[in-house]
Amino acid sequence: MNAERLVKDMFEQFKEIDKFRKQFKKEFFRTFSSALENLYLIDKNEELKEFLDMMAEEAMSFTDAVIDKDLNYPDYRKEEELSAFSKLIEKQKDCKFSTNEYQRITFELNNIILEHYPAIYELSSFGYRLLDRNVKYYVCRFITTVKQEFKQLA
Repeated sequence: MNAERLVKDMFEQFKEIDKFRKQFKKEFFRTFSSALENLYLIDKNEELKEFLDMMAEEAMSFTDAVIDKDLNYPDYRKEEELSAFSKLIEKQKDCKFSTNEYQRITFELNNIILEHYPAIYELSSFGYRLLDRNVKYYVCRFITTVKQEFKQLA
């Protein structure tokens, strides 16, 4: 009986995770398809849907990783991680952090993350800084990819 209960509980947890992921992706698509339509005049199509689905997966992945690292890494590893991400961001020569598009995408991403990840409110100062660096790097990659993949923007 205990094994059956354990399996049932695991399936329930998987269902909750799937539900969370679907909600996150739905909100991500709604928000970013609208933002891209406004910023770049990109129409919604299958290619955009696939791109935004992939980017939503990446946003969930780095957010989960930041929360995990904040909870489980020893202090010296946290500092190494933060330093490595800071150096990575410094190398993003093509990214203009003060542009309207960068600020809009960052704003929208932060809102979605805050809405779907209540654990963010309990991050340490390290966690907040690492999340900020991850968001910066992600947004740079997001904008660069949009401009490369949707060539009509150039």
